[in-house]
Amino acid sequence: TAFRWFDASSADPVVVVIYASAGASTLLAEMTLATGSFLGQQTTVFRASADTKRAQLHAIFDQTLVGEDTSLAPTNRRSGYAWDSPLVLHSFADGNLVADSRPLIWLQVRC
Repeated sequence: TAFRWFDASSADPVVVVIYASAGASTLLAEMTLATGSFLGQQTTVFRASADTKRAQLHAIFDQTLVGEDTSLAPTNRRSGYAWDSPLVLHSFADGNLVADSRPLIWLQVRC
């Protein structure tokens, strides 16, 4: 899955969900930095909350993940997503829908 993404043996997008405590934001930041360094890309962790609307999350992913280059979208959930926001992942995690890029989405979900 994620390993196949790194060695380019898979053209499919990958979503890695990290179930973690609130203190794990540092883990997400470090993984983002390491992955960005591997890809040669500058990356930013997107903060989402219960107030983040589906259209806002879609716009963030669209600006970051669409294109011919490999893309990375780390997302740190602070207090929960709006009820329909996770549906955005389907648009960017389906290889048939995102044919020109191979996004990697690190998604932190706090327990």
